[in-house]
Amino acid sequence: MTTIYYFTGTGNSQMIAEELAALLPDCKTEKITPELAKGTSVSGCAGVAFPVYFLGLPHIVREFLTNAEIQKGTYCFAGKYGKHDWKCPSLHPKDIKNKGRLSSGGIRN
Repeated sequence: MTTIYYFTGTGNSQMIAEELAALLPDCKTEKITPELAKGTSVSGCAGVAFPVYFLGLPHIVREFLTNAEIQKGTYCFAGKYGKHDWKCPSLHPKDIKNKGRLSSGGIRN
């Protein structure tokens, strides 16, 4: 099962997450809410879609990544969207509590 977690301010990141989920087998989307950002268990294959805010991650996305319990063997990927997303620093394992290793644009724990 693949889950694409998303945070959106204008709806663009939600649209991208839903379009990607429609292309992948056995995939669902889940909105990053303040409650979800406080902590959840993540396993299987997980993606995060988010807008770029002030050349970085929105606070709620960073909080979600920090508090998520990423299970061993989980493959993670991220997508960012914004006018200046090329200036946004790449998502780095230090943003994730369990510190996976960066591999091919994804983070594998």
